[in-house]
Amino acid sequence: MWKYSRYWLLTCVGLVAIGATFAGGAAMWLGFGLAFLLALGGDSIFGDDLSEPDYGMKWLLDLGLYFNLPLLLAYTFAFAWQLSQSDLFGVGAALGSLTGYDLLAARDASTWTDLFGAALGLGMFYGAAGTNVGHELTHRTWSIPAQVTGRWLLAFTSDASFAIEHVYGHHKRVATVHDPATSRRGENVYGFILRSTVHSYLSAWEIERERLARKGKSVWSWENRMHRGNLMTLSYFAFFFWAAGPLGLAAFALVSAYGKCWLEIVNYTEHYGLVRVPDQPVEPRHSWNCNRRISGYLLYNLTRHSHHHAMGDKPFWELRAYPDTPMMPAGYLTMIVVALIPPLWNKLMIPRVLAWDKRFASEAELPLIQEANRRSGMKIFTEGLPDDELPMITSPLEDRYNQMLAANENRPAPSPSRAEGVGEVIRGLFAGSPRKVSLEPSGALVQTEPGQTILTAALESGVAFPHNCRVGGCASCKCKLVTGEVKELTDSSYVLSGEELSGGYILACQSVPLTDVTLEVPGLRHADAVRAVFKTGAEIVALEALTHDITRVVLELDGPIEYTAGQYARLSVPGVIDEPRSYSFAAACVEEMVSRVEFHVRLVPGGEFTTWLHESAQVGDRLRLEGPFGDFWMRPGRAPIMGVAGGSGMAPLKALLEQAALEHIARDVIYFFGARTQEDLYCVDEMNALAKRWRARMVFVPVLSEEPGGSDWGGLRGFVTDHLGPISATRLTDHHVYMCGPPAMIDAAEQKLTDAGVPREQIFADRFLDRSHAPGSSDSTREVA
Repeated sequence: MWKYSRYWLLTCVGLVAIGATFAGGAAMWLGFGLAFLLALGGDSIFGDDLSEPDYGMKWLLDLGLYFNLPLLLAYTFAFAWQLSQSDLFGVGAALGSLTGYDLLAARDASTWTDLFGAALGLGMFYGAAGTNVGHELTHRTWSIPAQVTGRWLLAFTSDASFAIEHVYGHHKRVATVHDPATSRRGENVYGFILRSTVHSYLSAWEIERERLARKGKSVWSWENRMHRGNLMTLSYFAFFFWAAGPLGLAAFALVSAYGKCWLEIVNYTEHYGLVRVPDQPVEPRHSWNCNRRISGYLLYNLTRHSHHHAMGDKPFWELRAYPDTPMMPAGYLTMIVVALIPPLWNKLMIPRVLAWDKRFASEAELPLIQEANRRSGMKIFTEGLPDDELPMITSPLEDRYNQMLAANENRPAPSPSRAEGVGEVIRGLFAGSPRKVSLEPSGALVQTEPGQTILTAALESGVAFPHNCRVGGCASCKCKLVTGEVKELTDSSYVLSGEELSGGYILACQSVPLTDVTLEVPGLRHADAVRAVFKTGAEIVALEALTHDITRVVLELDGPIEYTAGQYARLSVPGVIDEPRSYSFAAACVEEMVSRVEFHVRLVPGGEFTTWLHESAQVGDRLRLEGPFGDFWMRPGRAPIMGVAGGSGMAPLKALLEQAALEHIARDVIYFFGARTQEDLYCVDEMNALAKRWRARMVFVPVLSEEPGGSDWGGLRGFVTDHLGPISATRLTDHHVYMCGPPAMIDAAEQKLTDAGVPREQIFADRFLDRSHAPGSSDSTREVA
């Protein structure tokens, strides 16, 4: 039960704090002191928690979240009771008779310093159990109980704006200059608190104003959620005024503002100095991550911020550790203390931001970095640091994390508890029926399960449905409802224009079909679509040696073609080599129709075509292309992916993964690439760059089979088949496996995988058959399985 009970740690501390507040005197410092020491000391002593267990009783985790509202109500009442001149509701007398302790006498003996300790503890809990849990619940835009509970929790810190601006503003604009909750380079925490508080509040008002205008309503309409949120906060103020008069009113105002500061300081630490191109997908690298054990337990995995921003619809128990993302150097409370001392913060974090620029920033973000450095007004940002002075900003425990997950590869799936099983039966009775969803003009057809959103069903069916935030905050998944009816789980007027609303547009991530429906999704590509075979002339426009025996060739086509990443084409040289040879497309199909394509061609001894290409071909030579062919493409589902390739088998897997990244697919990937020696490795930088922007977890693992023992190679040695253990949080048998390369390698890998229990229908192979020894033929052909 530890995996469940650890997330009740904050509740236990809160219960102690409530009892200590009623007890009065110096004991009122206990809540603040215990939480402070537990977070600081616990993180230092117990280190990182990289575990990602399965949970059968998710309701127990949810119960812990919802319990924070009565917990804070009780803590708030205890503080108001201490401020009051009367025994509110006779609570002091009742508790005294039960415990034998005179609470009223103890209250009379308490000093202002004792009350100050109680205020510090309550404000801290308003941040940790109020704003933080409110944050988790308001992300569940489809759940009315979660929204209501979350907003009452946020009301403790007078933060009616958070439930609006955070979901529909911050998650859309994070790491850009347009986001008030992203701290800028050179900005100290005190200026940030003021700027973020004011501009976040104004942003929420603007979001509400625009939403209501789309619906033809005034900003003063009762439908304005800011009004209702502010009234929730006013009810707390009214209670304190009733309980303790002007003193109670002033005390609550100070504690509420102090609790709000906890949120803003956390905001400051989570994205400090990071940049992102607006309207580009939010990726794990756009947040400072943290896996400190006690911080994670106390804050319901808010610390795993990289995964949270990449996939905002994930509940806290599904957030992954991601040790290969930018990491904070310490736990959350430590970082808060450091932030309050700007010189110390600058010394610790500015080198880490500069390291992020070098190791995580994309090429498109470099101009934004230059501008951010200029605006910082700090010499260290504009001049930078030498590479050898930049710290490592990923976790040193990544290898341990991988070993831990590999050790769990064959763990059995958790059996649902009896309560969970009964719950599933009850939900099934009221969930409705499966529905068919037609996606035009792609012709794709998906089926939703009862209660399932259109976006979730489409992604699980392998349809590259455009999306980003998955919580109804960005409009990336907007589509037009042509026929049928849907239940909308949240108010789409936050992100859709008035014209779109009247035109029948919906958000796929927030819509559950009530009938069979037809949607219009412009530009949608379906991975299983049948491709027409094109025949066209082509001109070589680039030749580049990738290794000593692999050449990159880029062709400009006479007419545009369409292909699915992973497929191949047949190439010939008119009048020179008329028999076509088969080569995989080596890049994603970035548009519906493309006129420029890329291939990786390995020199085969005695191969007529490859010898011509490597020794005689020049830019400007003419070829003939026919294609696409093959059924090697990414299959439907959300299963993790394992890639296995050797030599020029890099090409189709590179294209397949690049296409998946363009389509924002978020499935964990482990990619083993086999080569003989270091001089046979290529596309390493491209794969590592792809891993940085991948929306889930991606690990690229080169393996060398003939590298000399005395070399500087520090990676894996042997054959790729020696290392096919998953670096993933799921079992090996859950993976979809994509393999490209020589048949001997693929056969050996397939045997090892099937022996380990991977079903054959989850293994997809593109065998490069060397025909150089066959009479009358040369080079390579294809056998796709």
